[in-house]
Amino acid sequence: MLTVGGKIKNVTNAVDKTYDFTEKELLDMPTSTIETSTAWTAKSAFVGPLLGDVLKKVGAAGKTVQMIALNDYFADMPVSVSQKYGAILAHTRNGERLVTRDHGPLFVMLPRDKFPAELNTPLAARWYVWQLCRIDVE
Repeated sequence: MLTVGGKIKNVTNAVDKTYDFTEKELLDMPTSTIETSTAWTAKSAFVGPLLGDVLKKVGAAGKTVQMIALNDYFADMPVSVSQKYGAILAHTRNGERLVTRDHGPLFVMLPRDKFPAELNTPLAARWYVWQLCRIDVE
């Protein structure tokens, strides 16, 4: 469901030096909820694990994460931004599991409505990556 590579200490795939999360593993992680709107969605309750918890699980040692979508779109986010705003990897929206045709299976979410000056900007808009499938820690 999600592959994490780059500067990480813990791997499940020794050949590729990546950590490959299964759907069950991600769904079993503790979750947080962010209620916000985005440029693409009405105000909704997004639920998923903290990006920081995912990075901790893989033993990430970088300062930036490159988030890559199924269509090869990518965006770089400083890890400090993720920590400051509590970014999550949303797998659920308003109680419904996200699917590929509707921003899923994972959608990087930040509390845009709570911090509009910082998170409702062209720079921040890049960080709301949907159809997330890979993270590279740099």
